[in-house]
Amino acid sequence: MNQIWQRQKNLLFIFILGQIIATLYLFKIRGFDLSPIVAWDSTQYLNAAVRFPDLLPIERLYSGMIIYLKVASSIGPVKWIAVIGNSLAVIISSECLWQITNKYASKNCAWIAVFILLLNPLTAQWTRWVMTESLYFSAVIIWMWLFIYQTSFLLIIFSTALSTLRPNAIILIFSALIGSPLLKKQIKLKTILKIIILSVTIFIILIALVFYRIEGESNLLLKAFSNGVVIWNMPETYIEITNTPIYYINLFFRRIFWEIIQIRPWYSFRNNFFISVFMIFFYLFSMRGAWIMRKSKLFIAITLITIPSLIIIGFTWSIYEGRFGWWFLVSWIPLVAIGTQNKKLISKS
Repeated sequence: MNQIWQRQKNLLFIFILGQIIATLYLFKIRGFDLSPIVAWDSTQYLNAAVRFPDLLPIERLYSGMIIYLKVASSIGPVKWIAVIGNSLAVIISSECLWQITNKYASKNCAWIAVFILLLNPLTAQWTRWVMTESLYFSAVIIWMWLFIYQTSFLLIIFSTALSTLRPNAIILIFSALIGSPLLKKQIKLKTILKIIILSVTIFIILIALVFYRIEGESNLLLKAFSNGVVIWNMPETYIEITNTPIYYINLFFRRIFWEIIQIRPWYSFRNNFFISVFMIFFYLFSMRGAWIMRKSKLFIAITLITIPSLIIIGFTWSIYEGRFGWWFLVSWIPLVAIGTQNKKLISKS
C-alpha cells in the first residue's frame, strides 16, 4: 500500500513537471500562461454545452465532450473544471501505463513510459486545452489496460461510453469487439495477420458509414479528396489533383506520413529539430519493443488501435499540430520503454 501511495505522489510530481515543460514549450505562442487554453474547437464545444441537449448533427458526434463540459459548468468555472478533469484523466492513464509496462518489462521501463507520456510536450501540452485530445489519449491507454487486465464486458462498456467523445473514438468499440475473442487465446503471428486483414476491411466500411450518415460530412470528405487536402487548411501542403488511382493512394499516405513525422513547415528550426530527434528515437525503440512483444496481448491491443487510426487519417486529413498522430502513438509508448531495456525479455501473454 505504501508503495502504491508513493507511486501516486511520484506520478503527480512528474505530471506537474511535465506541465511546466509544456508551458515553456508553448512560451513563444502564449507566453508564460497557466490558464486553460481555448481554441476554435473549444468554442464550438462550449457553445454546444450551453445549448445541450439541442445539438446540431455534427455536434452529436462530440456529445460526450459536450456533456463533459455541461457537467463541468454545473460544478464551477467550466474551463478550469475541464482542465482539472483532463489532468485527472492523464494521471489515471499514467498509472495504467505504468502497470502495463511493468507487467511486460520492469519497473525501470515502467517509469520510462511514464516520462515519455508526462514529460513529452507533444502530449503534455494538450492537458490545458479545452479539447478532446487529452481525454482521448488517456482513454486509449485505459482501453489498453482494460484489454490486458479486465474482461471483454468492461472493455466494451468503456469503449461504448468513450465512442461519444469524438468521431474517431468509435473505433474503440469495434476494436474491442474484434479483440475480445482473443483475450484468452494464445497469440500467434498467423492470428495477428488475420486480425490486420479483418480490421482493415471492417474499419474502411465503418469510416464510410460514419461519413455518409451525418449530413454534410460526406461532402466535406469528398471535397478534401477533390482539393488534394493533405494537412487541413494548409494549402501549401496540398497536392496537384489528377483523376488517377495513384493520386488517391499518394494523398492517403501523405496524410499518414505527416502525422508520423510530426514536424511541420511552419514550425521553427529549433522546434522541428527537437521533434525530429525525439521521434527518431521514439520509432527506433518502439520497433525493438514491438519485436520483443510481437506475440503478446499488448501487441494485439496496439495493433487494434493503430490500424484504424491510420485508416481514418488517410481517409480524412492530417492536422496542423500533429495531434491526430498521437491518437495511436500514445499506445506505442510501452513499446518504446520496453525497447530501451538492455536484454531481450520473453514476451508475456
